[in-house]
Amino acid sequence: MNKNFRGFAPILVVVVIIGGIFLVEKGKLNSIINIKTPVPNTSLNLPANWKTYNGTSYPYQISYPGEFIHDVRDDITGDQERVNFSNTKTDELLSSFMVSVLKANLPTYTGKYTVANIEGVYVQFPNGAGPGEGGIPSINVFIKKGDVLYGFTFRGTTDIKNTTVVQILSSFKFTN
Repeated sequence: MNKNFRGFAPILVVVVIIGGIFLVEKGKLNSIINIKTPVPNTSLNLPANWKTYNGTSYPYQISYPGEFIHDVRDDITGDQERVNFSNTKTDELLSSFMVSVLKANLPTYTGKYTVANIEGVYVQFPNGAGPGEGGIPSINVFIKKGDVLYGFTFRGTTDIKNTTVVQILSSFKFTN
């Protein structure tokens, strides 16, 4: 090894360490390695035909496209609420979504998500999420408030930035 390089190597290591500390301190490391949490647009510009659903057992509100119909599941027992929203247009990418509200812990998740300044997490299922999903890609978003878990399952996409998904999630709010 060259004698000049041996003397230079420790200096190079110190410069790299100091540079790394500086980048972390300045918060620039995330932008350099491009780690970003998707944040939906909180200024709602929902289409005029959208409808609003108000939770019956839990205090929340969510808007959804006018071509979707909703069905409150009455076969759910305990302190749960489950509402299915189905798209009547069969040629659309987002076929349906479901809101489930129950007392539970957060699941293991793919990433973090912010919904109208409310932090949550999401999980992607490229091949469907369990029995009855039929291999339909889906994404689940979860928001925890106290001991209550608000879950949103979107069938037909795994894209957390899908325009309709973002609009639906951005419309969500607690009503208490």
